[in-house]
Amino acid sequence: MGNEEVEGVSVVDYATYNEFGTSRGIPARPFMSTTADLHKEDIIKFTGFLVGQMIDGKIDDTTVLKNLGEKYQSYIQQTIRDAKNWAVPNAESTIKAKGSSSPLIDTGRMVGAVRYEVE
Repeated sequence: MGNEEVEGVSVVDYATYNEFGTSRGIPARPFMSTTADLHKEDIIKFTGFLVGQMIDGKIDDTTVLKNLGEKYQSYIQQTIRDAKNWAVPNAESTIKAKGSSSPLIDTGRMVGAVRYEVE
């Protein structure tokens, strides 16, 4: 996640507050761990495929990591978009304030800030 801000808070902090919840009333909406749980088997299979491609000399290690990053990025973004189906619902006051009942999505900055980096 980049240096963007959501409501004056860094996107990384905002994501952390949503993942774990806060003592100030934000319930935990664990989009990162939910993604890991939902897609564990797919990621294991995809990783095996990519490593096999690397062993066969068809791709390099950077390509393996970029492909995994892209795949996992899309999974996390989809989990956030689907939060209405699995996350703690927004409070009525939140729905009124933002005009939507979709948890984790207000302006779209957080879902848009999800990205990977290969160094």
